[in-house]
Amino acid sequence: MAPDLTTKASGFYAASEIIAVRVYNGFVYVAARATTSSSVIVWRHPRDAAGNPGAQEMVIDLSATDYGSRTIRGMMFAANGNLYLATDSPDPILNVNPATNNVEILYRGILASYSKHFYWDTGTHFYMIRSDTILGEVWPVYWLMRKLAAALRNQENNDRKMRGKKITTLGLYLCPSFFCHCFCFG
Repeated sequence: MAPDLTTKASGFYAASEIIAVRVYNGFVYVAARATTSSSVIVWRHPRDAAGNPGAQEMVIDLSATDYGSRTIRGMMFAANGNLYLATDSPDPILNVNPATNNVEILYRGILASYSKHFYWDTGTHFYMIRSDTILGEVWPVYWLMRKLAAALRNQENNDRKMRGKKITTLGLYLCPSFFCHCFCFG
């Protein structure tokens, strides 16, 4: 859609279900599933000066990874160019390095399953709306401080070295007035 609200069809995804769209670093990224396949592929298109999408380039075919059974629910980018994919699975956020096609789980064992939408703010907070497929369920919003999550991962490694000692690394608090769960570390 142009600034004057005119639209122009590209025809790239006429036989696909578009799951998510993002613009990043001069490209339009599209997560799509062909109507004849269950595989989700993330594509990118360079944009010309008028904003028109160019030729389709594959970024990653999720079915070619260990995470091919997951359903993508959303995507966003980090400042370093890594692509984050929200999925409907345990450990719901995948971190994709487009340069290497390396896919890793973000915060393994920390985030609740099934990410519907997620967002990094301009600081250090991560927000995630999660739920399962039950209609009418309240979707709690989770927030997590990135630096503390990294500290937790380091703490888990240290915990293995400190056998027999009890260390509390994660507390879960419910904020009923906002229907949100807050991950806090202590």
